[in-house]
Amino acid sequence: MSFEKSKFNFITREKLKDEQVSVEQLISGVSMDEIKQVLWLNTIPQLDGIDVLTKEATLSGKLIVDVVYLDTEDNAQNSQCTIPFLTKIISEKINSATKINATLELASKDFSIHDGKISAVINISLDVVNTNELEVLNSGDENICIKEENIISERILLSDCTEFNEEISLPISDNNVKILSVNCDAVIDDVQIGDNFFTVQGNIHSKIYFAKNDGENIKIDYISNKDSFRREIEANGINDSMLLDTKISIKHDNLSYEVDENEENSNKKILLNIPLHICYLIFENINIPCAVDIFSLKNNLEVITSSYEKTQPQKPICFQSKVEGNITLADDEPRVDKICGISKGWVQTTNAYIKDSELKVEGIICFEGAYLNDELQKIVCFSKQFPFVVVEKVDATDGAKIVLKTNLLSLEVVARRGREIFIDTKLDLCVRIFETHVGAVITDAFVGEPLPLKEEAIEIYFGKKGEEIWDIAKNMRTKIDVIVSQNSEIISPLQEDQNIIIYHQKSPSTTSVLSRSDYDF
Repeated sequence: MSFEKSKFNFITREKLKDEQVSVEQLISGVSMDEIKQVLWLNTIPQLDGIDVLTKEATLSGKLIVDVVYLDTEDNAQNSQCTIPFLTKIISEKINSATKINATLELASKDFSIHDGKISAVINISLDVVNTNELEVLNSGDENICIKEENIISERILLSDCTEFNEEISLPISDNNVKILSVNCDAVIDDVQIGDNFFTVQGNIHSKIYFAKNDGENIKIDYISNKDSFRREIEANGINDSMLLDTKISIKHDNLSYEVDENEENSNKKILLNIPLHICYLIFENINIPCAVDIFSLKNNLEVITSSYEKTQPQKPICFQSKVEGNITLADDEPRVDKICGISKGWVQTTNAYIKDSELKVEGIICFEGAYLNDELQKIVCFSKQFPFVVVEKVDATDGAKIVLKTNLLSLEVVARRGREIFIDTKLDLCVRIFETHVGAVITDAFVGEPLPLKEEAIEIYFGKKGEEIWDIAKNMRTKIDVIVSQNSEIISPLQEDQNIIIYHQKSPSTTSVLSRSDYDF
């Protein structure tokens, strides 16, 4: 006796243990003799590539650093450097076909005024996408009855990345300014799939820091802007029945800008050229009939089952949240009389999970800055952290797997009563949710000893309310069509306790293999 089988593919997404990589480098382009005081570092970790092999992956990237400082004449200056990194991830869950998603966050940073060394630690959050395969049983001979269910089989149809540039213009009302740094973040708000293409649309949040001379003290300010984008990307073979998982980033090392001055009114514009990098996975779902139960009319069967756990992506959810509060200075810190400027800031995500249909994100907002103390008549630099908790309603089950990207869109800092700093921030959070489905299918069966022949001419089965006809047929070792033909009033499941009567023939005729899909009760 032989059985026919088919292939059942399913996708799993698993989070690996977070990794950290340390980087350091001497400041470039400026002598330490020219630096009187470092105000802050604007730092952006960037992933450039992932090379995947069996049981290992190599990640390459860089940390882009803007050092904002006062020179010996108390003028605000900046120096930019790029620190490359290379790290290897070892895991049994990685193979040559694994797709890896990496999210980078700054864990810590430092600058040594003594030797000009920049050091930082980058936290790398990793999740892997693997395609698994089972060989499932779905038919046999005329003496085998099989109950089938259509189960969604998944495969990755396309995996690729694409780049395009967006040009943005930002006006600056102040003429006598020096640009210190330019920072941009990008988020995807919506994705639509069509025939052989998909569109992505979202927003770019830009922030330009500049110094201006107010005649007395150093003043560092910024302008910010939000610009929308929409792009259509060609992808042959896709349609709107498929699922799409996307991720966007900005290649900050290729970000460029220039100052455009209008001769008529002397107003300046900053022209930004922003390189966007989008990576995407396109999933195809196919209904595969799989055996979930089986019995033989004439023999014992040894049945082998295999369980599976697969993850299915939902549409990404993006939202914004406001975080505000007070930070009190320590007793040994000089009082704040005037905020001179603050850094871009960054976010450390410490925990994120779904419970009771709510997404809960916990983390820390970190920033640096400089303020004036009137009594000391000097600039005081500071570094602060502010904890936050964000809660958002989502349509997902407890324990669903998530991939989270958090951007700090805005950061306002105001001095209050000399000993307190009030912060007002806006976070942009984009979460991709992956529901986990657990099931089992029959992968093989072996025919055993013959069952005793039925000698009786009539068999009565005392059915209980709620029983399915399949279970009755399995208990009676009788085909479903025999039960239905001899008990025409039967409804599955049974609406009440009911006696099922079967008339056995001495030489039973053979019929074709039955499956649950042959009947609609």
